[in-house]
Amino acid sequence: MGAATPSAQGPRILGSRGSGSSPATGPEAPGSPLTASPGGRMGLPGAEILVGLVAGIDVNMPCLGFALVAKDLEAARDVLRVCERLGIELSEPFYTRKGLCVTAVVELPWYENPVHFLRRRVEGYLRYMLPDVRRVRRVWGRLVWKRVRLPAAEADVLMPLVERLLREYGMPGLKLPATVAEDLEELVYEWGRRWRRSYDWAFKVATGRIFRAVSRLSRRHVVLVKLEDLRGIKRKEKWVPVIRRWPWTRLLRLTLGCTPPWVGVALVNPRGTSSDCPACGGELKEHSYRELVCESCGRKWHRDAAGAANVAFAKPVEYLRFPASSPMNPKKPGGGEDGGNEETQRTSRLVDKDPQPRAPRDGSRPVAGVEHTRQRGPIEGLTLTRPQTLPPGFPASKG
Repeated sequence: MGAATPSAQGPRILGSRGSGSSPATGPEAPGSPLTASPGGRMGLPGAEILVGLVAGIDVNMPCLGFALVAKDLEAARDVLRVCERLGIELSEPFYTRKGLCVTAVVELPWYENPVHFLRRRVEGYLRYMLPDVRRVRRVWGRLVWKRVRLPAAEADVLMPLVERLLREYGMPGLKLPATVAEDLEELVYEWGRRWRRSYDWAFKVATGRIFRAVSRLSRRHVVLVKLEDLRGIKRKEKWVPVIRRWPWTRLLRLTLGCTPPWVGVALVNPRGTSSDCPACGGELKEHSYRELVCESCGRKWHRDAAGAANVAFAKPVEYLRFPASSPMNPKKPGGGEDGGNEETQRTSRLVDKDPQPRAPRDGSRPVAGVEHTRQRGPIEGLTLTRPQTLPPGFPASKG
């Protein structure tokens, strides 16, 4: 048999090498849900049938698109119940051959565009300092001038503003007195850090709502989370300055770290995720910056919601973590609150709302209806044994 073509190869695994044959051990063992793909690499064709829920996340600066595809009626009911409890507003569901799909848009709290955040502060600082610099025009020859440099990712967008203000106040070129230029550099650097801290906090709050829903759903269903493969997007020749602060890497790390280990994580090809209608496959046209309209079915979409739904429907190209059944899943043998799994029993004891009363230290059995609590302070009739030798300088007690 000849070598398989690249198109026939299955999705690759992070860290997999080569396409040679390997013994039937680990995920490729017979009877395992993970089987070998035609190209020799480990794929996940069997696990797609076992997965009960597929979650797609589309990342953007001001908001996150979130889509859930339920493969059966029980999973759809759990999705509606969990999202309602967490306050995630779902869109109108639509049915496809892959299951019931619902979408949501999770906004970042108190988000502000970094360009607007820095532009307002840079303009305010220059309008405060430039009148004083213009008043001492007669001593300009004795001043040390320095070219303006902005240590921020949005420097190429802010420099036209600086040039316009300097020309308005009659400054020579893009230079300022050294003290003013250095102060501006330090302030821009601190303003950028302040915006980053605020954005990181808002991003964690928004993703926390999504991961909380995924974690709760993974207790009863096998969940696979799909993300866009955006590696190398910052190295393109033409891109907007906001891409420099694109939080895709942070989302990937949070997904791997804040979801249970039995939740699968996969990457998909981002091509066409914002231009195809998830419901009918037609072409989406811009109605506004955030609103898209399908030319075929006329359905209106939020840009990030449509992207998340297309990500959930897309075929994985790389698996970062395989999905598995939760140890708390009651359908799994030995799982559930009353199962025989030791880890599950330990978890069920920790979350038990009505724990059994703790036995007293004297060895007697607890009496039903009597709460045994730890007593504090001296107990009458209790004698404490002392060590035979005390540490040096330790005062001996009387009695």
